[in-house]
Amino acid sequence: MDLSEEKKREYVKRILLSRMRLLLKYGFYGLLLMHMRFGLDENCPTAYTDSERIAFNPSFLERLSNPELDFVMMHEILHVVLRHCQRRGDREPMRDNIACDIVVNSNILYSCGMDLNSITIRGFGVQMHLAPDGKEGYEYTAEEVYQMLPPMSDQGKSINFPGGPKKRGGGGKRTANRGGWDDHTHWREKEEDDEETVEDAEAGDFD
Repeated sequence: MDLSEEKKREYVKRILLSRMRLLLKYGFYGLLLMHMRFGLDENCPTAYTDSERIAFNPSFLERLSNPELDFVMMHEILHVVLRHCQRRGDREPMRDNIACDIVVNSNILYSCGMDLNSITIRGFGVQMHLAPDGKEGYEYTAEEVYQMLPPMSDQGKSINFPGGPKKRGGGGKRTANRGGWDDHTHWREKEEDDEETVEDAEAGDFD
């Protein structure tokens, strides 16, 4: 996709307006987002964070409603704050991805008064928010949820547990190799002596 400068400005404006909405309605998330860089990445099918920036595929961004965009922004910044990008260690990637998403989505749900619409994306449904024991993910760390999940070494395997993405209550079947909308392939371990850079997310900080 060859983006015109006008289209790029339109996407930048949408992201900055989302950040402003969150700053006004959910100050905790909005303030955290003030310290993130943002970008457009056509090589990613949806959206991701690498702990330094939040990037969107333009087509995915185009399909999101404003409430859905706000949810994606909250979702990605919580991965950053909880250092999910750096905490994986030697855990199974797919199993860890699911555990981290359950914790993040449940915390957002709690912040939004347990309104399931706040963690719903068209085409992806209500996002996983319940741990395998049926309790809300915000009651646990990602490591604790990970331990509850079955091994997923067989990538063709499906699992059933209350935190699946299908039903309104968050229950259903989770296909291990299907994943969700959030792209975690950009997560990476950082060296302990790496300096973390934090930049104000003005329009000029878009990649």
